[in-house]
Amino acid sequence: MNLSMSFLKNSWFLFGFSLSVLIVLVVRFLAPAYPNWDAVALLETASRWSQGLGLTSSVFIDHSYDLAAEPQYPNMTWWAPGAPLFMGLLLQLGWNLEWAYKTYMLLCVVLAWLGWLLIAQRYLASYLRANFFAGIIFALLPLHFTPMLDSDEMLGWAIVPWLGLAVASLLSRRWFIAASLCGLICAVGYFFRFSVIQYLAVALFTIALMP
Repeated sequence: MNLSMSFLKNSWFLFGFSLSVLIVLVVRFLAPAYPNWDAVALLETASRWSQGLGLTSSVFIDHSYDLAAEPQYPNMTWWAPGAPLFMGLLLQLGWNLEWAYKTYMLLCVVLAWLGWLLIAQRYLASYLRANFFAGIIFALLPLHFTPMLDSDEMLGWAIVPWLGLAVASLLSRRWFIAASLCGLICAVGYFFRFSVIQYLAVALFTIALMP
């Protein structure tokens, strides 16, 4: 009991932050999903893969105006295969398309806010503990700054705090942590979102220019 009270007294802003994330997850899961064009392409690819038709989609071709023409489904090469494969596995387990899509997006939300939580715990805890209003603002951040579940760019948003942790580890010369985070970002970027690697390259280039 005393341990719980001590945690709430010293880290109440982390508890409030986690509660806000939980609220966001529940509300976003229950709300309708409105995926954009890119996300719809990934959903079609996931659906076709789950049916044994490979990572193929109809959105990668110039559609003919001939209604008698046979539909074409070339291989998906524009996006990384990770998201369609993950959602396709959920479809094979019996999940419907909406649940598979929301699960992938909400896992990105958890990944993002977990990274910001670690940053706050490591670098901002004393400041947030001493400044009540700053702690309140931090605790409410997930309620106001979680993107809508409508874009395949969600993973790019989610990886930003982990990129910040990698940069901070490099600046503090914690080489093992920095190398591990950079390697993880590269692996995730290659498999799930090609553009994620660009973020890492920009961050490392910025560090190289620092005096």
